[in-house]
Amino acid sequence: MNNSITYSLIIPALNEASNLTTNYPELLSFLSTLDATCEVILVDDGSTDNTCDILAIPNDLGTLKVIQNKTNQGKGFSIKRGLEASSGDIALITDADFSTSLNQFHPLIEQVKKGHDIVIGSRALKSSKIIEKQGIIRRFLGAQFKRWVRWMIMNNFSDTQCGFKVCKVKSVQPIMKFSTIRGWCFDVEFLLIAKRNDLSITEVAVNWKNQHESRLRLFPDMFKMGIEMIKIKIKDILNHYS
Repeated sequence: MNNSITYSLIIPALNEASNLTTNYPELLSFLSTLDATCEVILVDDGSTDNTCDILAIPNDLGTLKVIQNKTNQGKGFSIKRGLEASSGDIALITDADFSTSLNQFHPLIEQVKKGHDIVIGSRALKSSKIIEKQGIIRRFLGAQFKRWVRWMIMNNFSDTQCGFKVCKVKSVQPIMKFSTIRGWCFDVEFLLIAKRNDLSITEVAVNWKNQHESRLRLFPDMFKMGIEMIKIKIKDILNHYS
């Protein structure tokens, strides 16, 4: 293996024992395709099942680092902890359900190697493919959320919320001190912070399959996301992000 570049694969997880068990073979297969070993960082967000006990990484493929939040803090908080703990050159971030298969990381990694600081997987570009759609209510609320983001925060990206991102660790670790959102709007704040600090960001189309056991609770979490966006807007006005 070429050890000139190292990787950190960050997986935020809340009661994901079932998904991690199902997806374990895919994880090992993906790690074997990388051009260097990889540290897998599992951030357990206060799970009550055996999420922490599922993964074991063979020495020739990488190492496993488990970070545990004592109580549930939110997906954003967990990703932030994972990024801060990363020792690799390139961080890969994925949801534990692997809605986007891990082998689709390779085109994103190539864009980082070409110079971009952050590359985000997008379900909304022309070449993106939705293998299995969400229900009609989720699609409607998702479309409204995109409109809110474009109207209130920024209109640069087609899909801020896809849980599939790649970034240069040395580029993003210094800006994590500005991150305050612990919930689902972490992605919006993260990209806005990156913009305000002149990082290079691009999108790459991905294939995506809806997973029916989503941790997003439709109306309670959408309300919280609205509040989080207001907080982001106020902080941006007050120049909190640079």
